[in-house]
Amino acid sequence: MDIKEMVKDAIEEKEFIDMLEGKSHYKIENSQLLNMTTPNDYIRILKEGIYKVYNDSEKMILQVLENSLEEMIQQDILGLYCALEIIYVQLKFEKRKESPFCINTDKVIPLIQEEIKNNKDKLIRYYDWAGRNEEDGMYGYFLRMNQAYQTYFGYTLI
Repeated sequence: MDIKEMVKDAIEEKEFIDMLEGKSHYKIENSQLLNMTTPNDYIRILKEGIYKVYNDSEKMILQVLENSLEEMIQQDILGLYCALEIIYVQLKFEKRKESPFCINTDKVIPLIQEEIKNNKDKLIRYYDWAGRNEEDGMYGYFLRMNQAYQTYFGYTLI
């Protein structure tokens, strides 16, 4: 199944968040050359899946994406991490004019800020995914991502 069809299938099966988090048969391996630690290949999911669905006049995909990101940010640390990574990639594509749409950062950025603030202690003790390389776990990683978000997009996460 190509990624565009996978995105459509995930929406139809009400498994869009599972797809974004790389669960079950929705896992898309990142290239070993990129040395990425994300649960799924968000570059390909956006470019080969979500953007193609959007360009096929299925504009509702933007609302599905935004609603899913909001839910992921508030569900658990894995969801927050995945959402932060997806938003980062999306904002890079927006900045380079490679995205057919822009996400509503007025909603998702404040949610990220709130969840990081409210879960700092849990994040410090979370050593999965990108947190495994940080002294302060996932919180340390979010501190580094905060610098990237500030530098490239002008958003503060922490």
